[in-house]
Parts: sequence; structure tokens; C-alpha cells
Amino acid sequence: MLWFKNAIIYQLNNDSLFNKDTIEKAIKSHLFTPCGNLDTTKMGWVSPYNDNNQSDFIVDMQGHLLLRIKKETKILPAPVIKQTLLEKIDKQEQALSRKLTKNEKASLKDEVMIDLMPRA
Repeated sequence: MLWFKNAIIYQLNNDSLFNKDTIEKAIKSHLFTPCGNLDTTKMGWVSPYNDNNQSDFIVDMQGHLLLRIKKETKILPAPVIKQTLLEKIDKQEQALSRKLTKNEKASLKDEVMIDLMPRA
């Protein structure tokens, strides 16, 4: 049995723009693809039945259309980022024999985020 975590119901007027074929064509142009190495979130349409079925994206029951969208989010915990950043800052400060500027620390934080994102 399918239970919803989050369901949003819309009531639309009968219009030629909201027919099943037009909606299915629009959905097929925005299908779900999993997050890549540097992506933090991805969202796209999937089959209401399961994720493996790529043929039916709309369930039509007595004029009611059921659609399903999927969202994938990568989470990087703040303590992990902070710990890795502090280690990098210490290494840089020892190598340069001086304190790093605010801009240098910000660019190091960006590097840490890029390094950690594929492992999230």
C-alpha cells in the first residue's frame, strides 16, 4: 500500500492545457536524475508506481490525475565541514607562517565543500 509523506491536491478547471497528453509530454522533459558529485539537490518526475517503471508517469482514475515528484538532497553536517576546514587552515597557516585572511578562509571553505560533496 502506498502512503504519502507529503500530498498536495490541486483542483483545476477543464482546459485544453491540462489534458493528460500535454502534461505527460511536459513531465518527460523533466525526469528525475540522481545527484551528481557536486549537486546538493535534484528534483524530477518519477512513476507513481515505483522508481524503476519509466513508462507511466501519470495515473488517470476517473478524470483524476496522480503524479509523483522525487527530491534527493545531499547533506553535509556542519561539524564535519568545520573540522576539515580547521585542519586545512592550520596546514596553510603553518606553510605560510602567518594568519590567513578572511577571503582566504572563505576560499578554503569552498574547496572543502567541493572536496566533501562527492562523499556526502
